[in-house]
Amino acid sequence: MTPSIRAQDLTARMHAEHGPLLQGSALYQALGYNTYAAFHRARQRGEIGVHIFPIAGRRGIFALTEEVALWVIKQADLVEDGAVTDSQEKKEEQSAPHA
Repeated sequence: MTPSIRAQDLTARMHAEHGPLLQGSALYQALGYNTYAAFHRARQRGEIGVHIFPIAGRRGIFALTEEVALWVIKQADLVEDGAVTDSQEKKEEQSAPHA
């Protein structure tokens, strides 16, 4: 399946399930956070990979479903290309105690 078709498929499935906006547990779980606390810490550090925003008169933080779906596909492509794995290995090597 080509990346474009994968992105369209994921976007359509997420849109059917959640509508045009993600919020709450659907948002933080789609971004790979297990808890709201982890999402909140990443948000405070400016490490959320998509544009998140409040809506006047509504509680919580929102993101566009399509943008989240495209971000997820991009992350998967980075892993398949080895980009994420390589950077993780470098971090592990740097943090390992030296003999």
